[in-house]
Amino acid sequence: MVTNHTFAQVNADDNALRFDEPHNFSGYFPAPAAQVEYSVAWARAKQLQNRGAWLECLKYLAGALSRDLPGPLFTQEALRMRGIAAWHVGDDATARIAFTALGKDAPPGRALEAARWLERLR
Repeated sequence: MVTNHTFAQVNADDNALRFDEPHNFSGYFPAPAAQVEYSVAWARAKQLQNRGAWLECLKYLAGALSRDLPGPLFTQEALRMRGIAAWHVGDDATARIAFTALGKDAPPGRALEAARWLERLR
């Protein structure tokens, strides 16, 4: 059963928000419309990551990372998700690129996490 909401759809079978239907997000994000579109791609990628749908996650992340996200934390998490998803599908080159970008100019905790993933890839 799918229940319509103003923000998104909730699928009662798997309790997941669904962002694949068009909605008006202008009241939920204090950002330009283009950033909202990429924020939705980011959120969908996060859902797919949580389900272990790695290839699909990578597709949405490509869209999310193709433009500026609403803030640096969104970008950092998108890079992290991209690296992890790529690692799961055996694409070490993409994972290496993502984790290298994640570690560049990152706070100490993020930099350490990126370095640990890069060590795992070698």
